[in-house]
Amino acid sequence: MKKSMITAALMTTFMLGVAPTAFAGPFAEVPANNWAYSSVSQLAKAGLIDNYTDRGNKTITRYEMAILVGKALEHADKADAANKALLDKLSMEYAQELKTLGVRMPMKEAEKNKGDKIQISGSERLRIRSVHDSATPKNGFADKATYGDNRFLLNINMNVENNISAFARFGELSFFGAKAHTNNKFSNGDDGNSTANIDHFGLKVKAGAWDLSLGRQAVKLGQGSIINTGSDFGFNPYFEGLVASTTFDNVTVHAIGGHTNPNANTNILTSNAYEGANWFGADASFKIEKNITLGIAFAHEKYLDNYLSANDCTALNATINFGGGPFTLIAETVKSSASSLNKAWQLTGVYHKDKDTFVLMHVNTQKNAIDQFTNIQQGGYQIAFGASLHNESEWNANIFNWMHDITSAVQSTVMIETNAVKGVSGHNVEGVAGLLYKF
Repeated sequence: MKKSMITAALMTTFMLGVAPTAFAGPFAEVPANNWAYSSVSQLAKAGLIDNYTDRGNKTITRYEMAILVGKALEHADKADAANKALLDKLSMEYAQELKTLGVRMPMKEAEKNKGDKIQISGSERLRIRSVHDSATPKNGFADKATYGDNRFLLNINMNVENNISAFARFGELSFFGAKAHTNNKFSNGDDGNSTANIDHFGLKVKAGAWDLSLGRQAVKLGQGSIINTGSDFGFNPYFEGLVASTTFDNVTVHAIGGHTNPNANTNILTSNAYEGANWFGADASFKIEKNITLGIAFAHEKYLDNYLSANDCTALNATINFGGGPFTLIAETVKSSASSLNKAWQLTGVYHKDKDTFVLMHVNTQKNAIDQFTNIQQGGYQIAFGASLHNESEWNANIFNWMHDITSAVQSTVMIETNAVKGVSGHNVEGVAGLLYKF
């Protein structure tokens, strides 16, 4: 924006006597201790404001502040997530002044898609996996193997009416170097073998305070110990049914009803005689303080075969963010209705700062505590199938994951897991390195 245009706008506004905003007049002084000063200074340090001079303790008018915000908005496409949030906050505060100056506000992603009939997004992920298994029995897995996979996802959402939309997801999964992984169930051991399918589809309806989603989709209750399935392509069972969610005050509620079926894209589940199950359940999370959320989840599962003896699972969870900082602790414990071996728990620490996220998780699962194919305890990371509990009593694992945002669209990840089965000698150690591109 040219300086002369801004100056002319200011003079015209002054002569015409523009009405003040709801908060303050356009020429009212902004106190030197106002939050906007530090915010603008941060944007300047990020290189989003050209020719910036620190005003120190000198007060300036709202319009002068709006000019600085307008300069930063010209470079909004270069801002990271934190600075975009600052720009949004400043834009709301100085919306009237920016409008008078003729600054065009950047359109948010949701607003961009609001008028579109069809919205398309997706991702492509390339991973290399290395397995070093000293545990016995090995369940048909090699002692050592290195192989990779490439996954492509295409999400399609279409607005049908004001409160109704349709969704679908196309996925494709291929493996390479798979012959080294003896007796694997991913693609029958063939290099380059791939599978493709439309694995998500259905309708979403806004009904008063409730959001309803009916169809084949991903589903999760609580922190994922009871059920967390369908999000990845080609591994977890499908969930087909209804998911309902709502939020009121500080409480968020989800309810599910439907069934899980073996994944038709691979034989990894059917090879273990998993015939699926009917599900009914719900969860609720309560924000009791700014940085503390407590939750409860319950699900009744009716197996379509004699896969496990447990039918009911209850979970309690807590999420604590320490002082609004980068570290968050998440814990969940589960107990099923089985008469023995009925407990599971997980503890996760998450550290997020700038472009890096570090996740450290420990899980412990007893044989009858959970459905082993539909949750984060066993299959959420698609990495620990060799530690299946069909014939063993207890399984535990430590999982480390490092994610780095190379750009806003490209993320790298490194994951390491070590797991062991109680009563079985040795450990299964697996590592994964990959790139994720989102569009």
